This record gives sequence, C-alpha cells and structure tokens, in this order.
Amino acid sequence: MTGVGIVSALGSNATTSFANLLSGVRGVSSVELFAVEGHRCRIAAQVDGLDLSGYASRCEAMAMQAAREALAHAGLERPEAAAVVLGTTTGGMPEAETLLGDPAWLAQGSADVRGRLASYPLSRVTARLVELVASSPARATLSSACSSGAAALALGASWVARRKVPLSLVGGADALCRLTFAGFDALGALDPEPSRPFDAARAGLNLGEGAAFLVLEDAEHAARRSARILAYLDGWALGAEAFHITQPEPSGETAASLISQALAYAALLPDDVDFVNAHGTGTRHNDLAEGLALRQALGVGCGRIHVPSSKPQVGHTLGASGALEAAFTVMCIAAETLPPLVGLQHPDPEIPLRFCPAKSASMPIRSAISTSFGFGGAGAVLAFREPAAPAPRLRSAQRRVYVQGFVGVAGTTAAEAELSAGRSGAQVDPARSRRFDEASAQVALAAAELLDSAGAVPGQTGLVCANAYGNVQRSVAFLGRLFERGRKGVPPAEFPHLVPGALAGNASIYNGLRGPVLGCCDLSAGGDLALDVAAVCVAAGTATRMIAGAVEVHDPIVLGTLAPVVGSVSPPTGSQVGGFVLLGSDETDAWAEIGRTLCAAPGHALSLPTCADPRRAAVFSTAEPGTLSAALAGTSWQSVAQRSAPPELIGEAGSAHWIGVAATALRAGDLDEALVVSGGDAAVRATHLLRVSVA
Repeated sequence: MTGVGIVSALGSNATTSFANLLSGVRGVSSVELFAVEGHRCRIAAQVDGLDLSGYASRCEAMAMQAAREALAHAGLERPEAAAVVLGTTTGGMPEAETLLGDPAWLAQGSADVRGRLASYPLSRVTARLVELVASSPARATLSSACSSGAAALALGASWVARRKVPLSLVGGADALCRLTFAGFDALGALDPEPSRPFDAARAGLNLGEGAAFLVLEDAEHAARRSARILAYLDGWALGAEAFHITQPEPSGETAASLISQALAYAALLPDDVDFVNAHGTGTRHNDLAEGLALRQALGVGCGRIHVPSSKPQVGHTLGASGALEAAFTVMCIAAETLPPLVGLQHPDPEIPLRFCPAKSASMPIRSAISTSFGFGGAGAVLAFREPAAPAPRLRSAQRRVYVQGFVGVAGTTAAEAELSAGRSGAQVDPARSRRFDEASAQVALAAAELLDSAGAVPGQTGLVCANAYGNVQRSVAFLGRLFERGRKGVPPAEFPHLVPGALAGNASIYNGLRGPVLGCCDLSAGGDLALDVAAVCVAAGTATRMIAGAVEVHDPIVLGTLAPVVGSVSPPTGSQVGGFVLLGSDETDAWAEIGRTLCAAPGHALSLPTCADPRRAAVFSTAEPGTLSAALAGTSWQSVAQRSAPPELIGEAGSAHWIGVAATALRAGDLDEALVVSGGDAAVRATHLLRVSVA
C-alpha cells in the first residue's frame, strides 16, 4: 500500500480526515442534503464543501477527488498500467432521485432527462476513474452492499498477486440519498442520536457518505521506483452467511471463518494481531454477532487486541465503508497510532472485547485486520502488516479454471433455440421467495440448477451477478410512496431488495451459497466482468466453485427511457434473457477452459492470444460492429468467423449468455477456441475459451 486518498465528513483529504479521526471529532450533524421531516432520525455524516462542477454525480466527485489524492500520495501522476476497482451501492442515485421522484418525467421525459438518468449506472463512476491511468487492462465495479469497498481491495490485490497488473487503484465511494436514508430509517436501524457501537445502550447507526482510495503495488514494482510502503495487504477473505437479507447470522460462525481465512492467507496468527478495525455499526444484532465472531476467531487474544470503530465519526458510508476503514487502518499502522472509539460509555457485557478508549494512543502496530459485513450476509475481511515486516510472499500458484455447466435464461421471443439451453422450467419455492422480483427468482433458479447438475456443495460455492441499475421500477415505486406519504409510507421489508447486490444476495440465501457473493456492473459487458471476477476467486482458491452471469428482465422504465439513450434493447414484455455458468478447477466433465479475460478502452485493440486455427474458432459478439472491428484489429482473430447476438441478447445479460453458448459449442467439439467480445461502460471486454481436450 503506497498511497491513500480520503474524502469524508471529517475532511476533504486524508491528512485532515485522519487528524480529526485521532482527535475524536464526530462528523455527524443535521441532514441538509434533502428533507428529512417525518423521519425518526434526522442526522448523518455529510461531506461539506464538495465541488460538483464537471461531475455527473456527487459520488463521482468524491471518488475522483480521493483517487487523485491516492495517486499523488503514491507519487504516481498517471500510471502506465493499473487496474481500477470501485465498490459502491448508490452511484448516481441522489441525482436520479430528482427524476425518479417526479412521475411526470415518465410520461413526457425529454431526451435530456433520459440522458441524465442513463448516466447513473454504477459503472459510470469507474469509467471516470479509468481516465486517471494511461491504460487499464483490468477494471471492475463491485456491489456487495456494505462490504463493497473491502471486496474491491481484495479483487485489486488479487489482480496484482496474479501479475495481471503491477498496481491497482482501488476503493469505494457512496453518497447519501433519500432511498437509503428512508430505507434504513424504516427498518429502525438508524439512531436519532450520535451512534454508540458496542455500547449496552446502542440504538442503531448513523449514515454517512464519502470515498477512499488506495494504491496497491507489487512489492518489486514499489521497490524499483523507491516508493514509501505504508503497509502490506497480504491477506483477505470473501464469503457469505446465506442466512437473511438484513439480519446477521447470530452465531457469528461464518464471520469468524472469514477472519481465520484472512489470517491464514497472510500467514498470521491471532497473537500477531494488535488491533481490529471493526465493522461496528452500532445496531444491536450486528455488534453482538461481530463480537462473537471475533471471540471465536481470535480466542483468548481478544483480551489483548484493541478494537475501534470509525463509524461514530464518519458514519456508515455503505459501499465506501470497507475502503474508508481500510485506509484508516493503513494510516494507523504507518503512524503507529491506535484510533479512538468515540461514544462508548458502557460496554455491552455480552461482547467481552478490549475496546479502544475515547482518545487515540501511540503504539507500534505489527498487524491489523478490518472487517466488513453487508446486506445478504456478504462479508469481507482484510489483513494488514506493518511496513517494517518482510514483503509477503503472495500465493503464486494459480489453479486452472473451467466452465463446468451452463444454464441459459430466455423468454418465448428468443430468436435461437440455443437461448433456452439448460432450463428445466422449475419455479422458486414461494415460502422462501416471498419478496423476490422476477430477476431474483431467475438468478436463484439458475444457481439451483447448476448446483444440482454438477453435484456441487453450496457451502463451497460463490456467485457473481451483473446488474447495472438495480430494480428501477421497484425503486420508483418506493420513492413514489416516500414522496407522497412520507417515511411512514414506505414498506421496511422492500428496501433491502432495491440495492444492486440484492440479486446475488437473495440467490445466496435461497441456495445456501457461502462462497464470495458479489454484484458487479459494466452495462452490456456485465457477463464478461462477472466471469472475470468469479474466475479470479477460483484461480486463487478463494472458492471451490463460482457461479457467474446476469439476467435482464423486462422493465418498462429501462425499455422506455434508458434504451434509446444507451443503445440497449431490453427484452419484450414478459420476457427475460441471460445466462449463468458454473466455474471450477476440476477438469473432469468440464465444458471448456477459461483462457484469458481481457479489457481495453473502446477503439483500441485487445492484447489477444494467437488463434491456433481460425477454421476451428469463432467470435461471439454483443459489441457494436465498429467496437468489435477495432478490438480485433491487427490480430489473428480478424479472419475468424463472427456470430452477432440476436436482439434478445443485447443488454447487460447478453455477454453472460453468449459465454455459455460458446462453452456449449466447445463441449460439443464444434470449435477448439472461442472469443466472446462485449462493449461495456467505456470498455471493451473479451473472454477467451478453449476446448478442454486441446487446452
């Protein structure tokens, strides 16, 4: 870790934010960004003085500011090649709310209004961040609720460890918005007073906003340019509880397992850990479950290890929280200083941990961990080590990754018979899916069919599901009730299903998936991105198997307002398209092998492997003809037969289905190689597949 950038309620940069953190300053005040009359809670941690000029959204402005600071801190004006990974949950939601809350635009929205709404997918912030580096051969937008920022660090570190890139610019960003504020308030999760994590009288959390970015480098790369190392990130773990969409697993068993996995990855023992930057939300059940998890994972060491939480000072910044807390952890290690735990007066006797006092203190820190847990039970744990320690020897052995199954999702209007491959016509269990929308049901069913066909163990399997906007129609209805009837008019149980990561979370709970469970976004290249992220997890041994893909269902708002602007064709009414593949490291009965996953800017050629025999290969594309032509220019794939997707596959789920179709052709022996090419948000992606017998 060689650079840190922060924008928070404590300051507009890392230095000010960290100084105020150590001084015990609270950034919580009365909400001024939007009306909160009628709410039980009326306070939050807001970022003051933010310059929004030149940015499409508040989230984008904070992310760009923090990312620029991180690069400058690392002494990197414009890196030649760097991965860019963002964790977020709201993206441009605050700006979209000004449109979604007004039903008039639905009937007579101008092209300008449609264009503004179309500019708010989660991936748009990442597309802007990529402008800060000369080349980005790997990029991702992740959404796993409150663990998004920490998951971004884990993915960025994995790409560096795999030598895919020499460095990564990784972080999280989220802005306060009406939807999340009203949703958390309706759930009774917000404390109307400043929050008190781990206190016996704790009554909930305070929401916040902000952004944090870090520069992660290969140790040799950092040494060659004489960069100052702030800390090492040498261990991480991702996983899901598969328990409940909002409530944590009471035993803390899964969270404890993730802590142990992260320490084992880093070759650390509990005795090596000096402090834990806890998730520490301040809600009754979350704090208790986390306390139990720390006791299980760290044992008797809990009486020695210091435990703070920064959320009483910067608020719960949702998708940014994991990155923000990681940044504070790195700065504490570099400064040899323990942060305070503000607001704790009467520690809960059911959580016997050694909490930090209300004032910071000087202390050398050998290693520390940071924990993050979110809706749907998605968790992430990061393990850090002091810069004086020897550079960690990250796992270099990478497992080969195979497609082990495919389930296609298609409605009755599909232009090709292959679009319905693998579907059994099963229905979700109504008792376990009462609040599922059509997309959640399709993801849950696809995962169930893949697990059943492969005889896979759910507890060792994870899921990555692409989704660009969340459920737009459902969010509009939620906001409509909020604006018409006030906070008391919104249904509490509806809110958790509106976040983009809900598709993966619901499917995880339905099927008992306990591996890494993540949402991701890259518009029409979402399927390629989902496969890329899932393949990293399998190759690194983070999961035994991963399910990856996307589903796109009919949404009249997307169809009527977004499609004309972004060029996406949504499926007709009553239809849905998509596809999911099962990935694993076992060659037995494999359909195809994942060769390489690639990414470049539109108009640029991809760094493709040489095609062995163009007569035995095919290119499957959802990209625009011009984008595809530029991506293949000057490569051996120019002369390979091309197959363009039918209209039903143009959309965020198109590339996901095309990957499965290509794997099916390889399994049948019709091809030896296949290339799936898709166009994303300011990106072109490609997935190279090989027939197993010739891989």
